Amino acid sequence: MWSYWEKKSFLEGFDLVVVGSGIVGLFAALEYKKKSPHKEVVVIDRSPIPQGASTKNAGFACIGSPSELLEDLQNMEEEKVANLIKMRWLGLDRLRRELGDEHIGFQPTGNIELFRKEEGAFADYCSDQCKFLNELMQNAIGRREVFKPYVGDKLGPIALRSRAILNSEEGLIDTGKMMRTLLAKTLGCGVLILNGRSLLGYEVQSQGVEVFLEGDMALKSEKMLICTNAFGETPKHWPERIEGFRNQVFVYNCPSHGIPDYGYHMDKGYLYFRTLGKDHLLIGGGRNKFLSKEATKEFGNTPEVEKYLRDILEELMSKTLPQPQNKWSGILASGESKIPIVKKINERVGVAVRLGGMGVAIGSLIGSQGAQLMAGE
Repeated sequence: MWSYWEKKSFLEGFDLVVVGSGIVGLFAALEYKKKSPHKEVVVIDRSPIPQGASTKNAGFACIGSPSELLEDLQNMEEEKVANLIKMRWLGLDRLRRELGDEHIGFQPTGNIELFRKEEGAFADYCSDQCKFLNELMQNAIGRREVFKPYVGDKLGPIALRSRAILNSEEGLIDTGKMMRTLLAKTLGCGVLILNGRSLLGYEVQSQGVEVFLEGDMALKSEKMLICTNAFGETPKHWPERIEGFRNQVFVYNCPSHGIPDYGYHMDKGYLYFRTLGKDHLLIGGGRNKFLSKEATKEFGNTPEVEKYLRDILEELMSKTLPQPQNKWSGILASGESKIPIVKKINERVGVAVRLGGMGVAIGSLIGSQGAQLMAGE
């Protein structure tokens, strides 16, 4: 049984319940509270700490590699691709301004797309399209010469086994530090955060919505915003189809690896690796090679993906790697469109979900849009 004090301070009287304490959920709560400081906001999450894509990623601040954008242009109108680029750009800018580069470990290194020697013809095609892609970037974000062929021998051991295109407007990020900073800022604004309680369901009522959680807990609020990206057990949560895809990540001890501090993309953005200091390398992705198994919302690592990623890294490094020192997986949300879903299900419940694997870039923007949606703006 809940006491009078518990009900009054922890269970009732909320103006907004936010489901999910990742980038989207916390930015939604922060934005809602900043606009209306007198409103009562609570964030709920099933995990003790944020454990979705917000902290299970590889730590890239991306707006799109050349081959990824060219593939998008084959499936989407140019205007829509430009709009996606703009969303990513604005989202990263908002994230950096709100939290500060030092507090999120942001490194404006620029990122590089690599093409292995056997991809020579494809590398030529992507290089030839850099002028067009730069015009697209100019129109979308007002930046010139974003993409240019990387020349020289400064890529360390991978220089002789690949060709490269530099994206000067991307970088690296420490998403653990980012989430610690975002949590602290959200709490500092007076938002209540309740962890370790899964959402069981909700009931829309005449005066608001009652939100049912594990452990015989129910919250009463005027409105609710669901920010769980790929996750949701009840079909009525989703106005459009969402598919979950697993991305596996591995960290290898590789003393004095000699690779410069860029983020590296390969295979139309499906594969990526980066440095973690001078002695460690992180590699992840590859889901496009194992779609039947990686089209899942289940966390986990598999020997097949581990071998595929390790083989590529060993080829580029021209050396044998030890067993991974750390490994994990994250779940991204995809669907028929790369455009995120920010919509109301009914007058009291909305969703801000399906970030298409670009949550670090656009999460702050989508969270803020979700808050504006629920505020009636």
